[in-house]
Amino acid sequence: MSNSLVKAAFAVLSSAIILFLACSDYSTLNFPSQAEVNQRYSGLSSSGGVVCDDESKCAGRCYDQATQFCYNDISIHNKCNGGFYNPESSICCSNELKNASEYGCCNNENSYLLAGYICKNNKVLTKCGEEDLYYDPQIQFCTENKQVLTLCGGNSYEPPEQKCIDNVITGTCGGQPINSQTHFCFGGTPYPKCESKSYDLTIKFCSGNKIYDRCGNNDYDPTKKFCSGTTLHDLCGGNKYNTESEFCSGNSVYPLCEVNEYGEYDPSVFFCQISDGKLYSCGGKAYNPATQFCHTDDTIKDKCGGTVAWTPGTEECCGSDKYTVSTHFCLSGNIYRFCGTTYDPLTQYCHTDNELYSCGNKPLNPDKQFCYGNSTVINFCNTRNEIYDPSKYECKTGSYGIFLKGGITDTRDNNKKYNAVLIGTQIWMAENLNYKTPDGKSRCHQGNCDCTSCPKDENYNECLGKCKKNCIASYPSGDADNANCGIYGRLYSWETVNTGNICPSGWHLPSNAEWFSSSPPMGTNLKANSDLWNNWNDCSNMRGSGNDIYGFAALPGGGYYRNETFGSIGDVAFWWSSTVCTSSNSGYVYRTDIYTCSTNGAGLPSYCYSAGNSDAALLSSVRCVKDN
Repeated sequence: MSNSLVKAAFAVLSSAIILFLACSDYSTLNFPSQAEVNQRYSGLSSSGGVVCDDESKCAGRCYDQATQFCYNDISIHNKCNGGFYNPESSICCSNELKNASEYGCCNNENSYLLAGYICKNNKVLTKCGEEDLYYDPQIQFCTENKQVLTLCGGNSYEPPEQKCIDNVITGTCGGQPINSQTHFCFGGTPYPKCESKSYDLTIKFCSGNKIYDRCGNNDYDPTKKFCSGTTLHDLCGGNKYNTESEFCSGNSVYPLCEVNEYGEYDPSVFFCQISDGKLYSCGGKAYNPATQFCHTDDTIKDKCGGTVAWTPGTEECCGSDKYTVSTHFCLSGNIYRFCGTTYDPLTQYCHTDNELYSCGNKPLNPDKQFCYGNSTVINFCNTRNEIYDPSKYECKTGSYGIFLKGGITDTRDNNKKYNAVLIGTQIWMAENLNYKTPDGKSRCHQGNCDCTSCPKDENYNECLGKCKKNCIASYPSGDADNANCGIYGRLYSWETVNTGNICPSGWHLPSNAEWFSSSPPMGTNLKANSDLWNNWNDCSNMRGSGNDIYGFAALPGGGYYRNETFGSIGDVAFWWSSTVCTSSNSGYVYRTDIYTCSTNGAGLPSYCYSAGNSDAALLSSVRCVKDN
């Protein structure tokens, strides 16, 4: 790099530093680091030899470029440990760079070119004025007249108006000396400073070392009065208030009530309700109508919970509500009805029959609960009123059934699970049996045989016969599964169910007596409320109309008829009974049916079917009952 470029680099840097120093206090200068200096001068040549051509001289002088450098074309400096540096912010002392703000002198000589400073007695002094007059800013200061004076108590001052006497700055006011640190001069008269400040006495005053605005050209005691506009008022209980909407009475602030009509009032006699602007009084005393009321005998009563009025003499408050004392009582914030006598509602329940009920020292509502084991209160299952063992049964949400916990496990069929419910004292399966018997004779329903397209004319029977043959021909052989088995269970013949092994171990085929022992086991009470039940023309609006009050969940699984066709799925549910018919129907057994409509077949009828060859083809569903 040429020396002209070196000069340019120093010139730019010098201008920036001089501008910075002109705006800074010397004691707080923040000088660039050595790394920054090296970066700025990194392009300067460091080759040996003295440069003497005109373009490379420094201030017209030759210098050794190997050991020296030119600063701002005004001064030549020795490199510090072989490197460049800024002589205005750093010094090279014993070949080591130092911050000039901390090391202004080195061996009692200036080692940098800060304008306005000099090194004397190894101390940096600041210049005062244009003359060679310097001062130590630690103990001296330079006046506006460029005089060097000693600080007064560590502070500068402004002579001749101020003087330093006994290390205290004093001034003059009306020809008399004053302590300028504690007093100020106003209108030729000295006044003590307030909040350590001077102030305009024509509009302000000082009280308790605090400056206040004067009130209508008047001073006042702020501990007793306050200013509103240009008028002084007494404090109310030591507090200010809004004189346009409030007034003071007995050291308390109250709202003005309907200012144009009432204004101030006696707060011991009247209460002002802001919402309606009216005054309220009861028996010569003020009351708040929002939380109190005035009784007919001119006594003030608190509302129950601050909101409910009551009738003294016949009613009392209990928590936030009221009760009639002749029929009820209050305990722990709750209202209870008398039950012919007093009682502890935490341990007893007063029924509408005026009898007390308890279970295990706990209140019991006999309409909704029962006592199990003389110690445990159990809720009835929805509308059911059977008493059950809570360790064995559970009431499921959304169902009327009292379900056997864990259900049934059929170990014959890969531990298949079935739901079971309590009906009266019996435990019934809550779904049809879906066990594929070893004899291969159980069937899944194949769907109804639809022959409604046959015209009802002289050829109807012929058409019907062909239709049913087509249905039969379409049925798969064997006991293959299909979706109907998963919904309705399998269909079984009497031959299969009469083996005594149709139900899982511990369960059996129900008899007619068991089918009809529930109270009352009507069809709609057993039917699942499901759209799987069809809506027959004679059953208007009864689709899915079952009540299923026991959780039995009867579904219309249909059956298999003598004509060897499947039918009635969606219309009828058929179940086998173990009961043999009466002697007049010897050799016949009962089958229980539920139809789509409760009016069809009287809801839950029972019919006799031949156990012989004539009805051998009949297939029906099976429900099992738990052995006693």
